[in-house]
Amino acid sequence: MGGGPTPRKEPSVAVANPCFVNAATAAPSPVPSEAPATPVPALWQPAPLPAAGDDAERLADALSAGQLSPRTRRAYASDLAEFRSILRAADLALGDVTRDFLLAYRRWLNGSGSLPGGVEQKEKPCAPATISRKISVVRQFFAEAHDRGLIATNPAARLRGMQTIGESKTLGLSRRQAHDLLATIPEHSLLGIRDRAVLALMLRTGLRRMDVLGATCGAVRETQGHHVLHIARSKGDKDRVVKLPPDVWRSLETWRSAAQNAGRIERDDGGTPLFCAVLKNNTVAAKGQRPLSEKAIWKIVTGRAKAAGIGENITPHSTRHTFITLALDGGAPLHKVQAAAGHADPRTTERYWRTQQNLDDNAVDYVRI
Repeated sequence: MGGGPTPRKEPSVAVANPCFVNAATAAPSPVPSEAPATPVPALWQPAPLPAAGDDAERLADALSAGQLSPRTRRAYASDLAEFRSILRAADLALGDVTRDFLLAYRRWLNGSGSLPGGVEQKEKPCAPATISRKISVVRQFFAEAHDRGLIATNPAARLRGMQTIGESKTLGLSRRQAHDLLATIPEHSLLGIRDRAVLALMLRTGLRRMDVLGATCGAVRETQGHHVLHIARSKGDKDRVVKLPPDVWRSLETWRSAAQNAGRIERDDGGTPLFCAVLKNNTVAAKGQRPLSEKAIWKIVTGRAKAAGIGENITPHSTRHTFITLALDGGAPLHKVQAAAGHADPRTTERYWRTQQNLDDNAVDYVRI
């Protein structure tokens, strides 16, 4: 072959592995040196594959490279592993997959019908947003395979996900519940001071959990006379500037001061995590350099909500739902709430707004006959 690039239209080669082209018999398809794929962390990689799986591993790497957050990378790796197992069960090579099969896969995700190879109907259908994500993974997977000459045509080129019309199913808090949640957190301990600052930040700014975890002390600044938090590489690989209301800024300053008194050292480069782990003896762990984990944020939100007597289904995402709903209910224009929430599409913001279902201010109340 002379080591040259593989023609894009060269058909794939059928091999024993039903999912992937054998690297030993197929024409070489090198990964461009100027854009090497970022490896998926070992914790999230599927089981080791034989030599025929090399191409698949590179494709998986390509899907998780770039701006994807660790959480999204895990989801993509899991979705791809599920889809590959379905192909194996159906005894299909990449080049054998048709658009009809992918449409059947989408229906299967939605709980309708089975798939070849003994894949039975799903007992619990996936949510529309989850189906759209899984279809997006498949679409990117086949696009990569086609670009690298592993398949002659792309059966997923125009495959679409599911429409997500209507309200978000996430439970949010009313204004009174949000107030009570913060008011019931005692601030006589380092743990209480930290948890109140975390929840005040999430409820009043709508930050995503991963943005809270990634925030640093140096990111809290003053810009144009306002206190702000700079978020580096938020969802979509975007940098954002989030305005901090005065009460939230005071909560953050109270926490930082208390943490320093408990032994935390804030690094000169500003890279100290804004929130860190607190030990049972009311001191900080690792001199305050150990950031909170996703599980810790979850426990803070669910534990404090339970202590305040606010239901059992409140999650970290509920705080974001609460911010968007209360901002829109308070009269903030949709485009401003969209910008503050970091949504690319205003329709995403509208999905959080529960007023359309509010019986206290319903369309029928405006009709007089």
